[in-house]
Amino acid sequence: MGKPTTEAFEILRSRPVPFEVVIQVEDAPHARSQLPGWVVGYGLIHVKPVSETAPTQRQENPNIVVQSPPEPELLARLPPLSRKWGGAAAAIAVWMHEGQPASVCAAAAVTESFWDVGIETQAEYRRRGYGRTCFEALEHRMAEKGKRPIWGADKKNSASLAMARRLGFEPIDEVVVLAKEL
Repeated sequence: MGKPTTEAFEILRSRPVPFEVVIQVEDAPHARSQLPGWVVGYGLIHVKPVSETAPTQRQENPNIVVQSPPEPELLARLPPLSRKWGGAAAAIAVWMHEGQPASVCAAAAVTESFWDVGIETQAEYRRRGYGRTCFEALEHRMAEKGKRPIWGADKKNSASLAMARRLGFEPIDEVVVLAKEL
């Protein structure tokens, strides 16, 4: 990020919706001085080693729906949080349990090389492997497009950090997240 102009920060401050700005740790003091009152968090960015990325074979699972881009009908059935970030996703994998979404993995943001992993599993379906299976299905789909997964997690979110480790991710960088809340 570096040191953007005062005008750039004015534009950020004037946005009428909640959102986050992710910056490098070394740029945090300048950004924090320009965005007083914003909530500050610290995150870890993870990647999977190339050798562990892009599974070559994937067994079809009748419980998993993978869509790229997600269809409105599927998005409308998702729980509120998943619907919120899943609606902006480039691709999505959903574990359907008795016709209802139990777990969701979404490519929340996509660059030329990476896709940002977002996973949410409904409380009553946790610890059954649904999140992992959704991730693996979406990882396979995104690998076909030449994209590697990247995982970002708040340093205080022990559940997310543990899931990243279980899925084979390794931390590579620390960032500061400034959030505008309304």
